[in-house]
Amino acid sequence: MLSRAPVRLWAAVKRGAICQNESSMTRTPWTAPRRRVVVTAVLHIQRCPTSRRVPNCGQVTGSRVTSLAWTRPSHGTWVLSREDTGVIINRTCKRTDFLRNIGTNIGFTMSVTVQKFNPMSFYYYPMDDPNKEPLELYRPGYLHPVIVGNIIHPDPSSNLNRPADSPTGYRILHKLGHGGESTVWLAQGLENPERVVSLKIFSAHCFSAAEREACALRTSMTSPNAVWAKHITHLLDDFTIRGPNGTHKVHVTDVVMPMKQLLRSRLSAVKKKELVKGLAQGLAHLHRCGIIHGDVHWGNVGCTMPPRFLTASVRNIMRPLKGFYAMTVLPNDPTQQSASLPAYLLSSCDMHSCYEWFGGEDPNVGSEARIFDFGNARDVKDKVDTAEDIRRACAPPEVAFAYYAIGGSGYPPTIEADIWCLGVTIMRIFSNEPVIEGRGIWNLIAYAMLDGVLPKAWREFWETVPSLRAQIDQVTPGNADDKWDQIREGFEEQNPQADDDDLDGLISLLRRMLALDSASRPSMEQVLADPWLADGSLPKTVDASVAVLPKSLQAQP
Repeated sequence: MLSRAPVRLWAAVKRGAICQNESSMTRTPWTAPRRRVVVTAVLHIQRCPTSRRVPNCGQVTGSRVTSLAWTRPSHGTWVLSREDTGVIINRTCKRTDFLRNIGTNIGFTMSVTVQKFNPMSFYYYPMDDPNKEPLELYRPGYLHPVIVGNIIHPDPSSNLNRPADSPTGYRILHKLGHGGESTVWLAQGLENPERVVSLKIFSAHCFSAAEREACALRTSMTSPNAVWAKHITHLLDDFTIRGPNGTHKVHVTDVVMPMKQLLRSRLSAVKKKELVKGLAQGLAHLHRCGIIHGDVHWGNVGCTMPPRFLTASVRNIMRPLKGFYAMTVLPNDPTQQSASLPAYLLSSCDMHSCYEWFGGEDPNVGSEARIFDFGNARDVKDKVDTAEDIRRACAPPEVAFAYYAIGGSGYPPTIEADIWCLGVTIMRIFSNEPVIEGRGIWNLIAYAMLDGVLPKAWREFWETVPSLRAQIDQVTPGNADDKWDQIREGFEEQNPQADDDDLDGLISLLRRMLALDSASRPSMEQVLADPWLADGSLPKTVDASVAVLPKSLQAQP
């Protein structure tokens, strides 16, 4: 599990010595890793003086630092991890910034270890199970190991400003989901065990993302524009915990039904439009508060659970979740069984069945739209140059172009990007199909075909790429019209109860929101003023098939 040769980096290694500047550090080149190998370099820092500002790396404070970690996956910048409350890193920074600035400004004693993950060193390792997080994320600086029944207690020394009446802990009931930054769990408070909540445990290396989310949610809740704030998930509690893999932020919110699961239901066009309007109002509220969400997609939006879920006992809530599906984490070598690893990897529970069980598909149930996952949120005044991740679900065209055409230069989240991503999300809601599939430079063609006009900078870049150059003549307004006609046909097929005028209005709005030129997109205020959302027009009929909940799915007393 530990190796000194799986990553290319100039390692600053000076065991037992005080390094005052970069020149005093010995440099050791290491070879590049093979595929499927995840590498983490961990700096064990044994001494750190008083609080000091470090250029490009944030604030380093306190009298002792246990360890920092940086990681680079297949590509991208090195990401520093916070493993001790003595270190505050408020941004992602390059490895060279870390070595140069900390090595120059702060004397410290350090050593370097490198961890290499080999999936073949475990029995029954699931190579590509979308319902379970990658096992390699359970290592120092990353995910906190959790099992059902664990009680998550806030760390008293790190939560001094927490209200005195806050819950003393939360018991884990099931797993709601996972991502690269966190795992999310269904939990109950110890002081109020009949109320279930969503408990999100951030990866140790995502401390700054957790701080951004908490700041955005607090700003949204305290804003005077309270009417539309209901469409933003509310932060019920937040605190810090310590574990074998580092220090983790924890956020507690209400349980939300994710859109990607909700679309398994046969939602009427009426319900879809109501949800879209709520999402638009929620995003407009964020922009009024000066907040950029930064990662709007169908996995980060959803709706409230049915009212009967909110009043149900924990016993009844657990009934439709269909048990636990787990894979034991068992290394081949018994000496590698460490506290960093969970006892098992658990599949996410079936919240869609729970949603149906408590009457969520009843058209008379008033579920409201919710926007969540604010780990990439930014203040509009924030000038920090943090690039959006091109590898995410569907990056805006300006981000994709910057990545592929300008060598991956940073492109910070913007309001205009939020609007484009909401447009893509609306398309997914009405078609249940992705707008652009896969990732790669070929996606630039799909972006351009939706618009029909190729900007000058795009054309100049396409001329240098043979595969793109051959497609330049295909980007025309006429071909864009044909593409949107195909999209409209897909909408009509998925929403047969919607009338023609309503679909025409939806297509017209989406074409504005998905403009290739970000400056041409409407603001969220203009989106809400669009006739499709503002005039109150809705489909003329409601699909009767969604009006009656099957008896097999009705909640039992």
